[in-house]
Formats: sequence, C-alpha cells, structure tokens
Amino acid sequence: MRGASRIATTLGLSPLAIGLTVVAVGTSAPELLVNSLAAFRGANGMALGNVIGSNIANIGLILGITGLVAAITVQSSVVKRDIPIMIGATLLVAITTANGKIGRIEGAIMVLAFIAYTTYTYRQAHSSQADIPLDDDLDPATIKRTNEIIRFVAGVGLLAVGAQLLVVGAEDIAHTLGISDVVIGITIVAFGTSLPELTSSITAAREGKTEMALGNVVGSNIANLLLVLGVTTLIAPIVIEPGQMRFGFISALVFSLFLFPLARDRVFSRRESVLLLVAYLIFLALVLFWLVPMAQS
Repeated sequence: MRGASRIATTLGLSPLAIGLTVVAVGTSAPELLVNSLAAFRGANGMALGNVIGSNIANIGLILGITGLVAAITVQSSVVKRDIPIMIGATLLVAITTANGKIGRIEGAIMVLAFIAYTTYTYRQAHSSQADIPLDDDLDPATIKRTNEIIRFVAGVGLLAVGAQLLVVGAEDIAHTLGISDVVIGITIVAFGTSLPELTSSITAAREGKTEMALGNVVGSNIANLLLVLGVTTLIAPIVIEPGQMRFGFISALVFSLFLFPLARDRVFSRRESVLLLVAYLIFLALVLFWLVPMAQS
C-alpha cells in the first residue's frame, strides 16, 4: 500500500484520490486474492464465507480492539451515507444468493455498484474539501519511483503467495475435520484476511486518527461485498446450498444493524467496544458449537 500510494503521488494524484482508491482497495486485497484463488479451485463456499466472515470480524473484532486502544470518533458522513450503504449491500448479496447462485451478470452489477459508490464518495469528499494527507513524508520530489515500484511488486507477490498458502491450508483443514469450506471461510480464512484492517485501524487509533478506523472498516466491508465478491463471481459463478450461508448473512446483518445506533452517538466508548468484542465471541461460539456440528452432519 505504501508503494502504491507513493507511485500515485509521483503521478500527480491528490491524497484524497489515493485514499479513496489505493487505500480502500488495498485493505481488501487479501480478500480479493484469496477469493480469486478459491474461485479458480472451485471452493465457492470458502469464497462467499470469507466475504461474510471478514465483514463480521471487521465490525466485532477489529472495531472492538481498536476502541480499546482509543475512543473512536465517528464522522457524520459515515452514519448518514456509508453505514446505510453497507447494510444495503449486505441485503443485496443476501437476496442475490437466495436461489443458491451468483452469476456473472450479478457479479458485474456488484462491480459497477462499487465503481458508482467510489465515484460518488470521491465527489462528495472533493466538494467538502476533505483532502487530508495520508502520510507526512509523501513529498513527490523525494520519492524514487523505481524503488516504490519494486516495493509494490514485491508486496503483491508476497501477498499472492500468502493467499495461495491460506487457501490450500484452509481446504486441508476442512477436509481433515470433515466440515464444509463455508465454515472455514467464515472463521479462519476471514480472520486471516482481516488482519490488514486490524493493523491499519490500530495504527490510526495510536496516532489519534480514530475517525479513520471506522471509515476503514465500513469502506472495506462495502468493497468486500461489491468489489471482491463481484470480481470473484466474474471469474467463476458461485453455486452453493442457500441454507449453508443463512446463518452467516443473518449474523452479518445483525452486526451491521448493531453498528448503526452505536455510531449515531458520534463516539465509540470503550464499553461499546467491549460489547462488540463480546458479540464477536458469541458469534464464534455459535459457529463452533452449532454451525460446525450441523455442517459435519
């Protein structure tokens, strides 16, 4: 992400444009690569479970931990625009998968919806002059583009290797335990692909930029639902037993709806962060003691 941000800076892009493109897509890159590999290998349940599980982990685990580091300030635009869009995108995907299949047409619609959302967000931020630098040392005159290209290519390469190992390892775990790849995708894989959001959110909280933490999580959730799942479906249509994902979608909606009243207070207190963590632990307990036995049967 740092390499891509600095390359974009040397090309004359503003910090705002970089934030809404490079950073937004960058934190969802693990989900995108893992899902693409899962689609190529025919692991449809893992791909869909990863998206839903990552969104649940982003809200319950990541915001919960970040809120313990520092109270999270909430921007009004997140409450009025982004959280409702995240809830709407979750409902859209849930309705789309009701028949057990997401085709390429639906995938293309999701990608176009993400492009429309990004364009609208950019225009809204530009009109409000919310052009906040991402990094104090991003001076185009001091950036060596060749070094940043090497950094970027190396990062993408390592990310691709890690995604390959994660998918193959998750498949082996699922086969060994005799459970569906949906369960593995919604837990282990989702946790692994959510680590970049955890790192960036904690870093933002330590630097006093807590308003970026919630925006990062909500923006990443929207990217997961529309961009990641859309691209995955364009690679290979997803076919899955609808009942396998019912629990996941209901959980994702509950977490998304639970986030809305908390965000309306404009500040996440540590007590509210603990509530999110407890909710995520309850979700994991339900997966372990209810969903796993059901999947094994």
